[in-house]
Amino acid sequence: MKRIVLKLSGKIIDNEENLKILSEKIKSASNFQFIIIHGGGIQITNLYKKLKIEPEFVDGLRITSWEEMEIVEMVLSGIVNKKIVNLFLKNDIDTIGISGRDNLLFGKPKEEKLKRVGIITKVNIEIFDKLKSFKAIVISPVSNDEDFLPLNVNADDAATAIAIALKVEYLFLFSDVEGVLDKNGNVIEKINESKVEELINYGVVKEGMIVKLKSSIEAIKKGVKNIIITKINNSFSFDNIDSNNFKKTIISS
Repeated sequence: MKRIVLKLSGKIIDNEENLKILSEKIKSASNFQFIIIHGGGIQITNLYKKLKIEPEFVDGLRITSWEEMEIVEMVLSGIVNKKIVNLFLKNDIDTIGISGRDNLLFGKPKEEKLKRVGIITKVNIEIFDKLKSFKAIVISPVSNDEDFLPLNVNADDAATAIAIALKVEYLFLFSDVEGVLDKNGNVIEKINESKVEELINYGVVKEGMIVKLKSSIEAIKKGVKNIIITKINNSFSFDNIDSNNFKKTIISS
């Protein structure tokens, strides 16, 4: 059985139709286990608004105080994770939901100015062997530091760390766009490290896409063969990933 790592953005999760399409694709796929790491930025920001908290960002990363960390963990590991898990269960997909804090993801603070924002330093892959009977494992990216205190880890970074640790052939980064767009708004079919640097330096890509591309290049350097940025739709199939039936950007060496 092969493993495929998927990352879902908060925008994807906010659209239940997207999740239903994805669940059908997962259900129909044969001989795969799906490791699904989700974000939840929109859902966190919505709760911030209700609590009258103004979010601050640096390079697409949310500055996270100790107080805000409680909100982030509640939304990601509680609300968002269980929404995905239960939608999959409802569609008869054998699914379990866990957090990076469940002895899976360990890290350290990224930069002092970002406070509780973290980077992954260790992935405990033994957890996946214990959960190999499940077709889908849904993971909140909230992780532990060395003192077992919570860190807000970007979901793209968590997904790439897991993909590297598991040495998967494919990492899917699902977003609300069909791929990486050029300055004219067209999907770039294939890019490598030098092209990524060009897109960033010339300001063609911004904020969240910069985080995606930087973490993707790191994953490629460390053994992940193909990273696909695309949008969930009815055209693609996990059993026929190399098909040209859907728009996508493939990042490779």
